[in-house]
Amino acid sequence: MSILKKVALFGTACLLSLPAGAGHTQSTSEPVYSDLFSIARGGRLYDNWFEEKGIKRPTAPNPA
Repeated sequence: MSILKKVALFGTACLLSLPAGAGHTQSTSEPVYSDLFSIARGGRLYDNWFEEKGIKRPTAPNPA
């Protein structure tokens, strides 16, 4: 077996032995930007949903 084939085989074996997500560099404890945006928008919708959506304030109570 040539040296090139041995190097290729060793490299493939090393890559296959890595756990899933080993190259993942983002910390799982920090939310990504889209998560922060969703959390903030959810708070605004909870506080004043009609203003956040840009509609007029409802005049009738919720029938539920």
